[in-house]
Amino acid sequence: MKKYVALFLAVFLLLAVFTGCAFMGNVSGVARFEAIDENEIEFIQMQPPQPGDKIGVIETSMGTIKFRLFPVQSPLAVENFTKMAETGKYTDYVAYKITTKRAFIAAKNDGSGMSVYGEPFANQYSPKLWNFPGAVGSISDQPEKGDSRFYIVGNCEISDQIFAEMKQNNFPQKVISQYEQVGGCPELDWACNIFGQVFEGLEIVDAINGAETDEQGFPKEEIKILSVRVEIYESEESSSEPVSAGDEA
Repeated sequence: MKKYVALFLAVFLLLAVFTGCAFMGNVSGVARFEAIDENEIEFIQMQPPQPGDKIGVIETSMGTIKFRLFPVQSPLAVENFTKMAETGKYTDYVAYKITTKRAFIAAKNDGSGMSVYGEPFANQYSPKLWNFPGAVGSISDQPEKGDSRFYIVGNCEISDQIFAEMKQNNFPQKVISQYEQVGGCPELDWACNIFGQVFEGLEIVDAINGAETDEQGFPKEEIKILSVRVEIYESEESSSEPVSAGDEA
């Protein structure tokens, strides 16, 4: 696989999540790409979950969100999410911050979120995962690392300026074309670790992203994470079964 190069300014993006700065920056301030082999790119997020896949289920005070997990592409983040869900550690999380109506960040009320490993874990990037609407990713205060805080991208348009910067930073044309069709947050590509994709409840994500906030993006009314669980997807007609972190996906 040919290498993807992230600029040092990715740290600015991650630190900005918990300061007064905007979570979404410019592509030029997030990541630069070089010599990407487009044959390695697959949009597996566009595929529905299949029986036997691991899925995450988040019950919020505004509704239920279900998303497919990607343990092959993001094993550390998926294991962290699964163990956090198993032990009930997400029940004190909230939609902590909403970033320019494009994505919301789930964290504790104080903005923290330690991983099950006791420290931030290394991001694992894949040319098969991009920040299209419904992408679920982990974040932390440290560049190139994630913890138990996560974000979910909603339906959102991409400005002409961002598209121009994507081309300047050597985004593969295949990815640009997909973003032109579906929208999303390319500013986060290869700066945050994607580990899931919403397949049910994207309208709930959009409702959360549309909630009234203060000037810094904090919701004026608390949006709670009521419960989080990981299940094995069976089918739309049948109920899914709970899964533990040690089970095979």
